[in-house]
Amino acid sequence: MAKKKRSIAEKMGSTRVLLENVVADDIKSVLLNFGYDDASFDFGKQLFTTGDSLIQKRKELFGDQLIATRKLNAKEKEAYNYYMDNVKLSKVALTGFDGMMAKLGILGDRDDSFEGWVSQARQYYKNAQNDPNILQKLTKVGLTLEKLQAGDQLLDQLEKLKSEREDAKGKAQTATKDRDKALDDLFAWASALKQVCRVAFKDNLQILERLGILVPS
Repeated sequence: MAKKKRSIAEKMGSTRVLLENVVADDIKSVLLNFGYDDASFDFGKQLFTTGDSLIQKRKELFGDQLIATRKLNAKEKEAYNYYMDNVKLSKVALTGFDGMMAKLGILGDRDDSFEGWVSQARQYYKNAQNDPNILQKLTKVGLTLEKLQAGDQLLDQLEKLKSEREDAKGKAQTATKDRDKALDDLFAWASALKQVCRVAFKDNLQILERLGILVPS
């Protein structure tokens, strides 16, 4: 049966036990003969503190990313639905004027990608506002200049939220790399110490248990 991979929380828990108990007088006095002194244990504690801090930082930044993503998704839904309502009304107002519809980019399907449909919407709002003949026809179905400008503003808000989400995503990814590097250093240090302890206390299973070191039965 494959050995179950321990979670980061489990590894941190066992490392905490190791660091807390290894400094007991009856343990560290023996480990001094194996090159481990107070400075060694202080170094291990610092590795633990750094790792724990980066774990919390990553959680915080991934929370920020989640919040940014939810805001982005909500705004995209709002902006897209507003745009599509305008497209439907525009097709009614411009029936028989394919050239005008082509200028607005509302012939054919909408692009599925974020960048694609936003680009189509930008084309629509820009040309609808700047062409007096088109604007006159759109006004007849309630698409006033103010409503078209409101659609443009929704796109501005949407692209701002997109940038904020990408920034949050990048920070979260960096935090993951920083955390993983710190934990690799910590767990490597702890693993080496455990190996030494298995030798130093091979005849004292009680101490190994106090250190959280599993001993094969």
